[in-house]
Amino acid sequence: IRAVFTGQAAGNFRPLELTHEYVDLKDLLVNDTAPYRTLWMPSSDKFVYSSDIHPLLTSDSLWKNASISALASIIENAEFLNTVQNAGVRYIIVPQDLEKRIFLSDYKYDQIQRDSLIDAVTKTGLRRLPEFQELAVFENPTYEFKIVIPEYVEKQEYWSRIGLGLSVISLILFFGLALLGGKKISTQ
Repeated sequence: IRAVFTGQAAGNFRPLELTHEYVDLKDLLVNDTAPYRTLWMPSSDKFVYSSDIHPLLTSDSLWKNASISALASIIENAEFLNTVQNAGVRYIIVPQDLEKRIFLSDYKYDQIQRDSLIDAVTKTGLRRLPEFQELAVFENPTYEFKIVIPEYVEKQEYWSRIGLGLSVISLILFFGLALLGGKKISTQ
């Protein structure tokens, strides 16, 4: 038990130090009020920041079940930047993998996989932010965040406007008839 309190324990009892770059990225996102998404490739670390203004995507949400080697070939394709653009992604981020659970080869951490993914994103021409050394953050300067309203929501909005209009008309008629009815009673 002494090893837990002295910091010598391994495994789940070992304290994990969060690097300042995750905090710096959170501060960058919090201070930016423009809406956009962040894309974490291949997946997000558990220390990531997301909000309603800056929701996060993972590569699995854009390319279903793509392995890291498949992602590298997807990134090399010209369609990659179009997909990122259409998704409203401003930052593409390759996590540090502090817990060594994302970039695995034969159940062991493999730095080569992470490096190959970073190299593939670098070759696209996206600008890597220099203030992040360990956390690879690439900026898409041509992002455009589009909000697409589903068709069923548009139908609901249409019918709710009609319902609101009918409610206003019936209130006017109700109060109008109440006023006319009140005048007839008072004149008798």
